[in-house]
Amino acid sequence: MAGDEESEGQTATSKTKDAGHRTAVIVAIITGIATIVAAAIGVISAVIGAQAGKNGGESGPAATPASSTRALSASPAAGTTASPPTTVSPTGVTSSPNGTKGDRTVRYHGTLLLTRSGFDLDHRTPDPSWEDLRYDDRSGAGVFVGPASASAPWTAGSAPSHAQCEKALEAGTWRPGHRFGDAAPGTAFCMRTNIDRVAYIRIVEKTEEGVLVDITVWN
Repeated sequence: MAGDEESEGQTATSKTKDAGHRTAVIVAIITGIATIVAAAIGVISAVIGAQAGKNGGESGPAATPASSTRALSASPAAGTTASPPTTVSPTGVTSSPNGTKGDRTVRYHGTLLLTRSGFDLDHRTPDPSWEDLRYDDRSGAGVFVGPASASAPWTAGSAPSHAQCEKALEAGTWRPGHRFGDAAPGTAFCMRTNIDRVAYIRIVEKTEEGVLVDITVWN
């Protein structure tokens, strides 16, 4: 009986040891599997992250520096030049920026009422005088030039330049003091002033007070 009890005790002890050994092995296996799974998850996460970063770098738009944008928007179009402004003189004559009209500087241009007081055309704005241009309202007298002023007809449709008036005066002048009489509107002539300036006169219309005349005087 004692031998049987001892044998059963040894058997139970052996079974207990085997069970403990198997438990340790299972725990070690589970631990190893968990370690491998964790490592695999880490590797997969790293790969996915790297791939996402690569894709983001390729698809994202390249940023343009603000300074470059400002420089391009401020630059003028290539090959363009600014035209000089056209100026208008106080007398209403459209002229080039250097103040000339045609081939000579215009001293005065405007429309004035010629009366019996006459005009001195050598003043910047012609003032009353019988020096150069005169008017007599008596029948048949009309417009005439001063006794020292030569004149010549201008029959072209447009106003002449200084050179054209000079040529007309050289080609065939009327004697100083020439009378135009009751000249019709549109009658035009070139003349020399008392100090040898060249002028162009065109009769615009007759009024009760006198005659409206368009005057251009060159320096």
